[in-house]
Amino acid sequence: MSVTRVVRLAAWVGVLAFAGGVGGCAGSSGGGGGASGQIVFDGHGTGPWDIWIVGSDGSGLRQLTTSASTTQNHEPSFSPDGKKVAFVSSADNATWDVFVVPADGSASSQNLTPSHAWGRASWPRFTPDGRWIIFGATFSSGDADDHSDLLAVRADGSGGGVTVSLTQASYGEFYDVPTVRPGGQQLLYYYSYWDGNTWSESLGYGALQATTSTVTLTPTGTAGTFVWHASFAPNGQALAYETGGFDSDVWVGTWTGAAITGASPLTTTHTDRGPAFSHDGSWIAFQSSRSGSEGLLYVMRADGADQHQIPLDPSVLFVGAPDAY
Repeated sequence: MSVTRVVRLAAWVGVLAFAGGVGGCAGSSGGGGGASGQIVFDGHGTGPWDIWIVGSDGSGLRQLTTSASTTQNHEPSFSPDGKKVAFVSSADNATWDVFVVPADGSASSQNLTPSHAWGRASWPRFTPDGRWIIFGATFSSGDADDHSDLLAVRADGSGGGVTVSLTQASYGEFYDVPTVRPGGQQLLYYYSYWDGNTWSESLGYGALQATTSTVTLTPTGTAGTFVWHASFAPNGQALAYETGGFDSDVWVGTWTGAAITGASPLTTTHTDRGPAFSHDGSWIAFQSSRSGSEGLLYVMRADGADQHQIPLDPSVLFVGAPDAY
C-alpha cells in the first residue's frame, strides 16, 4: 500500500539574493542601495512555467527557457561561478528530469537524466566545485508517493546520465530539498517519515564527500525541527530558512554542525517563503504573498531590514523558487 505524501510544493516558495549583513563581504551595498546581481527564478503568466533571469534591481528581465504549452520548468539554481543554471522540467507533469542551461542563454538546455526510474526530480543544487548536481527523486506507486532519495549526477553531462544514490530511503521516508554547506563537507536536507498514522518532519544533515569520480553522503542525524529550504551564507554558519508550514515566515540562525542556535524571525507576515542568501551573504531574497498578492519577489538585508519587492514585467504573474548570483 502506498503512502500519500504531504505536498508542500504548492505552498512553497521563492528565493533570490542581495547584499549587506550576516556572513557578507565588507563594503558591499544592500539590495535597496543598488546592489548588482543576477536572479534566476521560475515564473509564469498565462502560459507554462519557465525559467527567467533578472537583475537584483529588477532590470534586464529575460526568459531563459521557452516551453511548449505542456512543459513545466521549475526550481532553478546557479552554479558556483554563476555561468550555468540547473532546473527540473517535465513535459507531461508526471516524469521530471534534471536539466542544465548556460545562464547567458548561449545554448539550449541539456537533459542530464534522460533515463531514470523515479517519477519526479526536485530541487537540483550544485556542489561547491561545480562538478555534481544533487537533487531529490521521488518514487511512486499508483497515485501515491512511496519514498524519495537524494541522488547526484555529473553537471557536465558526462557519464551518460548515470546517477549516484546518496540515501537509501525505506517505505515512507522522504529525503528532499538539499542544501550544501559552503566548503562542501556537509549536506542539509528536508527529512520526513510516515509511520502509517502521522508525519514527522525535521532538518536532516550528513557528511558529504564529493570527488571527481563520485559523491557519498553519510547521514548523521536530524536537528529535530521542521525546516524547509535552508540557505547558507558564505561563512557556512548563518542559515536562513522557512518554517511554519502554510503560514510560513523566514528565520535566520547559526548552524553549529548539528543544530540551529540563536534563531529569530526576519519576517512576521506569515506569508513569506523560500529564503536564499546572496552569493556574498549580505542579503536574502524570498517569495511573499503579503498584501493579498501571491508569488511576489522580495529582498531584504540579512538582518531583516529594508524589505521590498523586486519589480517584474506584468507578463510574469507568479514567481516561485528563485536563486541568485
